Amino acid sequence: MTLRVNTSQATDPQCPLGPSPSIWCTCPVSELLVPTSNIGWFKREDWSNGDFAAMTTVTPYKGYNCILDAGATIIPLQSAVRGTPATNGILAQLSMTLDATHDDTVGLQYWGPFVTSGSPLLVMKQHGTPMWFETIFRTETVVTGTNGLLIGLKDETVLAEGAIADGGAGIVSNDFVGFVVWADDGDSVDAIYQTAAGTPQTAKADCATITATTDATSLALSGWHRYGITFDGIRTATYYVDGVVVATADILASGFPDGEEMSPVWVAKDNLGEAQVKAIGWWQAAQLY
Repeated sequence: MTLRVNTSQATDPQCPLGPSPSIWCTCPVSELLVPTSNIGWFKREDWSNGDFAAMTTVTPYKGYNCILDAGATIIPLQSAVRGTPATNGILAQLSMTLDATHDDTVGLQYWGPFVTSGSPLLVMKQHGTPMWFETIFRTETVVTGTNGLLIGLKDETVLAEGAIADGGAGIVSNDFVGFVVWADDGDSVDAIYQTAAGTPQTAKADCATITATTDATSLALSGWHRYGITFDGIRTATYYVDGVVVATADILASGFPDGEEMSPVWVAKDNLGEAQVKAIGWWQAAQLY
């Protein structure tokens, strides 16, 4: 699948929900968008190209793999006003819903790289190349004991319900770099990393607070938070929330998935049996060769 690039929103810092300049100011987006540049790759998805229907199966769909427990849905919501993010808030989103079933899970991972030869992957390894990733996400529920959220970069193992353990107390057998909200934290976001054979290592606990919104089923401006990760190409991974650095990690530290091929992932776990809605806005990523 070739992802649609919305170059105006990808490069315009005036877009209220656009990419964070603090992350992307060091990324040569304009050069990467030139097909003949051969200096790296850039991908963006904003769900607004009309190419998505409701996802109803765990079979890879449109370049994505998903988790859908009974009663869970992933449904695209598109703007009726095209091309006006400054007025509309956002062009489109994927709404991830959970019914009131205890420990149900809904999730999505960009799966194209693992099924199509030559598709881009994100790799952080010593003396590698710079990498950038950012997405926006929101939730209508931040009740302690209810949330279990996973947002970031995950390895190529098939996305499964156990990506977040029942009870929201851990991540199961995945290489992962990104952000979590543990069930007992409610609205507190941790920046973590983990190898498939290891346990979560905390780069920074309580590095941000996630805000609930009543507009998760609309395209309004409220409740969105941006989560980003960069790699300097040497040995430092940096975590951002809403464009602000909240943590760093040495990729040579014990427990960091050094050299692992990963792609973007979003997972939500319903830990108390409360119906809820999450929403994924755009995501974009880049890496130099």
